[in-house]
Amino acid sequence: MSSIKNVICGALAASLVSAAAFAGNFIPTYTQKDRLKTTFSLGIQWDFGDMQPQLVGAVRRTETTSREAVNGGKIDIALPLRMDMFLDPTIRILGLSGGRTVQGELGLGWRVRSSELIAAVGVQAPYTNGGVNFSFSGAMRPYLGVNTIGRAPGPTTVYTFAPPPIFILPPPLLGLTPN
Repeated sequence: MSSIKNVICGALAASLVSAAAFAGNFIPTYTQKDRLKTTFSLGIQWDFGDMQPQLVGAVRRTETTSREAVNGGKIDIALPLRMDMFLDPTIRILGLSGGRTVQGELGLGWRVRSSELIAAVGVQAPYTNGGVNFSFSGAMRPYLGVNTIGRAPGPTTVYTFAPPPIFILPPPLLGLTPN
């Protein structure tokens, strides 16, 4: 009778250990990974140098680090909305750096009709931007606008699941004694 009792207790102990190991009670852990994102945007801005509105299209590539720092680049083209100036777009290539909400921009550009090289300094906040385009002839053209670029996305959260540790109790702790 005691051998049947040992077999039943052993089977019960083995089923408890295996049930705990495969019960789906996995321990979740997560890590933050950098996130890359390409954004296309449209906007309208007021050029205070030419005193006219401009339609702006842009492509922006950002990387948000696990510490929520944002770095990247942007290419934009600003088309004046006045008919006599429409064929004088400004094309700029900008680097950007900052946090998820506000990024500073710095770069170079070209005014097509006037064949003018410009330096650009600006800031991008959610759905708004502003800055100054400096021509190397000395002219300053400040601008202020609205666009479709919101807050930069956060880092990617990656979840991993590890099985819980398996504890195997020795027979004396289960009330079993060897024969």
